[in-house]
Amino acid sequence: MLMCGEYMLSIDGLGSIDTVIKILLVIRRSRIKFKGMEASTNGGVRVKLCINGLEDEVSWIARKIENIANIASVNLLKGGC
Repeated sequence: MLMCGEYMLSIDGLGSIDTVIKILLVIRRSRIKFKGMEASTNGGVRVKLCINGLEDEVSWIARKIENIANIASVNLLKGGC
């Protein structure tokens, strides 16, 4: 069943702005509506993304981001934006 909704991706990783750019490149290839982003690079990378889209597409994005070399964790939350 395809459900469209609002999601928040909370991503923690190592590295710098390069890791943030890699995350954005994954988002760019998807078919979701990008609503907003908060990022910090204080000794690591912490990114929060607010997105709208189909559950399957959002799950695909989370799996792709998990495969980026410097990513430590990806949490997908329904709502939360």
